[in-house]
Order: sequence, then structure tokens, then C-alpha cells
Amino acid sequence: MLPKLFLILKAIGVIFSLTFWRLKVRIQASIHHWTYRTVADPKNVVVVGGSFAGFFLAKQLALSLPTGYRAIVIEKHSHYHFTWNFPRISVISGHTQNAFIPYPTQPSLAPSGAYLFRQGEVIKIETNKVILADGSSIPFEYLAIATGSKARYPGKLDADGKAECINFFEERQARIKAAESIVIVGGGAAGVELAGDIKSKYSGKQVTLVHSRKQLLNSFGSDLHEVAQKTLEELGVDLCLGERVTAGLDREGSTEVVLNSGKRIQCDALVSIIDPFDGLVTCSHNHRFNAQDNALARTLLETHIRPLWHQVATSPWSQHSRSKGLLEMSSPVGTLSTSLIRS
Repeated sequence: MLPKLFLILKAIGVIFSLTFWRLKVRIQASIHHWTYRTVADPKNVVVVGGSFAGFFLAKQLALSLPTGYRAIVIEKHSHYHFTWNFPRISVISGHTQNAFIPYPTQPSLAPSGAYLFRQGEVIKIETNKVILADGSSIPFEYLAIATGSKARYPGKLDADGKAECINFFEERQARIKAAESIVIVGGGAAGVELAGDIKSKYSGKQVTLVHSRKQLLNSFGSDLHEVAQKTLEELGVDLCLGERVTAGLDREGSTEVVLNSGKRIQCDALVSIIDPFDGLVTCSHNHRFNAQDNALARTLLETHIRPLWHQVATSPWSQHSRSKGLLEMSSPVGTLSTSLIRS
């Protein structure tokens, strides 16, 4: 009883803290809205990448940058990709469009002229400017790179337009519906969810999940692995743990995979969720972050990133997760600070 009461009181404290923080932000944003003045040639704080980190960084900047500066988000997708939904909409129809959210032309409370969204792909960074794939360039005073990591479907999607994305998932839904035996390679979060969703909707299909580690969701703790394994086995998913695919992944439409144990698995549909990391943007010279000179970046770290991270790290959920080995957390402040580039 006491631990439960303690957790409830902790949650109330966090909720109160977050409410106070949001109220403080809204008051500061309202003051900023009335004091910020649009200028003819503002200095740009460019954010490359418009996912969770990039978009919300640009939003916070738009709510706090002084007159003479504006935040620009450069994102190659036309819509925000809510990737957490990708495994499910690969199986379940009727909700595909909800995973692609239009970017706002103006964040709420942000003053006019403090924010700009630009669809495009940055292919090169030069002194004082970024070069886009269409040949255009955007000058910057400060630069934040928030392009995320390299992944493959269903953890990420390369298509850029909403219509193209919807067509892609409708095709995947049809392929999974038509297949009788499906092999999924990769037992991370996307692979586990995809296997569970397929077997939940189509209980009669043969679903096999191959993972090179002995533990599913190996980036997390053993408790989560045990829950995932038990649930998938109850659904009827065949698990091949500690096995690597040695043949069958190198071609589209493969109907057989071969494991390192020699086992061969026939399939009508194959989904591979393993991919090497690549695709880094290139720089024309070595940029260097100088915290002493970069007062704007320092203010951003102290007023936005550190308080937000403290609230996440001290929440009851994250403390419980770390105690159970479900989550390993490290401060992103150092990583972010090295991504803020002073021209």
C-alpha cells in the first residue's frame, strides 16, 4: 500500500511540476509574442530534421528567439511521420492517413516571422550556409543537426509525400493479407510489434520472428523480453532466437531464408528490419562549437533542454524503468551541444 501511495504522490508532484512549467512557458511565450519584431533580413537558426527533437527545438526557439533571429526547420518529408504507428498500419487498414501529420505553418503562440518550415533535403554544409538537393542554399548563424538515425521500414520510411506513403502502406497491407506464411527478421520494437499485430489480426497465418540475439528487445531489460516472448508465444508466433539469416535477404520477394544453423524457412512474405547505419551529411570543413562565444546556444541549453531533461529523468516512469532494467538513460545535453554549430 505504501509503495503505491508513494508512487501516486510522486506522480502528482510531477504533474504539478509539468503544469507549472507549461504555464511558465505560455506566459513567457505570450510576452515574447508581443515584444518580438519582424525584421527584413533576420539571422537564421537552422534546424535540419523535423522529427520529435528537431521540430520541438525549432518551436521552442520560435517562442524565445530575440528580435533579429528566426528558426527555420528543413525537413525532406512533406508531413511529420509518426513512426510508432508504422508497424500497426502495415497490418491494419483504415488508419494509414493518421500516421502522417502536416507541419504547422506557424506554431501556436509563436510571433509572425520567428518560424519558417522549408521542405527539402540538406546534402552539404558549408561555411555559413546549408546546401539543399534542389541546388538552393540557406544561410545560418547557428545550426542544429537533428536528422536522427538510419533505419528501414517499418521503423522508418524513405517516401517523402503523403500520397506516396499511404500507397506504400496500402500495398504492404495487401501483401500481408494475401500471404499465408510471413518471416520477420529483427526482434527489436518494430519487429515485435509487427509480429504481434499480424498474428492478432490473422491468427491462421504462420508468422516467424528471427532475431540474432537470445533476448528480444535486447536494448531493454530482461523483464521486457520475458513479457514480449510470453505474449508472442501465446499468440502463436514462432521465435527463432540467437539465429542469423545467412541467405535470402539479398533480393526482393524472397520466398526462403536460411539461418546460420542450417534451418530453412519458407515464406510468402519477408520483412527485414535490420539495416547498417549510413547516410551522414557531409561538411565542407570542420565546424566547432564554442560554448563561450555562443551565448544563444548556451541559453537554449540552460532554459529549455536541461529543465525538460530533468523532468523526464526524474519522472516516476523513468525511475521505475531504470530500476527494472527497462531503460538506460544518458543526458542528451552534451550531444546536443556538439550539434549546435557556430558559423
